Amino acid sequence: MPSPGDLLDFILESLLQEIVIVIAGVLVAQTISRWWELRRYGGWRVEIWKDGKKVLEKPISPGKMKMILDVPEDMGVFLKGLISPFGWLNCDLMGEGPELGLLRIGHRERLIMIDMDKNPPPKSAKASAEYRDLEECLKRCLSGYEPQKPAS
Repeated sequence: MPSPGDLLDFILESLLQEIVIVIAGVLVAQTISRWWELRRYGGWRVEIWKDGKKVLEKPISPGKMKMILDVPEDMGVFLKGLISPFGWLNCDLMGEGPELGLLRIGHRERLIMIDMDKNPPPKSAKASAEYRDLEECLKRCLSGYEPQKPAS
């Protein structure tokens, strides 16, 4: 019959072995999961073109791309956020965008390309005037425009 000391040694040894196996298993599983996510969702980038020039080229993280591809509604929101500094969209990016050539998604190249030159004109004259006013205001602000001081 084993002594109580031998029994305690056996329990501690078995417990230590199980802890090492669990830690090793978690590390291996996490490494495989990261590799799979990087392989499946990594390497994507987005390009925005305006006036025939590339105004933005940005990589998309694997985590963000996973979210975008798994929930298609998130892609429009994400892309509109990237587009907003370069202009307004006058159509539904995800619906009409591919038909107009405004949005191209290359799964093989892992590239999302947005061509703002294909953005249709605003549908109403009021929206068009507001857009031109805003665009002119932004050009003045961004070009170092300083307001004239009133004559005293």
